Amino acid sequence: MPTLQNYQVPSLPQLPGGDPVFWRNELQKISKSINLLVAAVNPGTRTFATLPTTPFVGQVCPIKDSNFNTWGHTITSGGGAFTVLAHWNGTNWTVAAI
Repeated sequence: MPTLQNYQVPSLPQLPGGDPVFWRNELQKISKSINLLVAAVNPGTRTFATLPTTPFVGQVCPIKDSNFNTWGHTITSGGGAFTVLAHWNGTNWTVAAI
């Protein structure tokens, strides 16, 4: 399963209204920025059980045992098979990226 750290931008054969090379380069820049942000905010993948007990609103953490991998879904426990980027919304950890 791909993670943000090793995500490869897919080839873009044709995009309406633009040069595919331009858009590929832009997506690669965005991908690099996301990878840097994830590494800066929370280096290393952890389990759900080891998430911070007092997270701040907006905090993100990559976890490797989520029970859900649907964007926006509340992550209720670990022990699952999915690696996702979890986001603390002030109440719950939710899936921010897969």
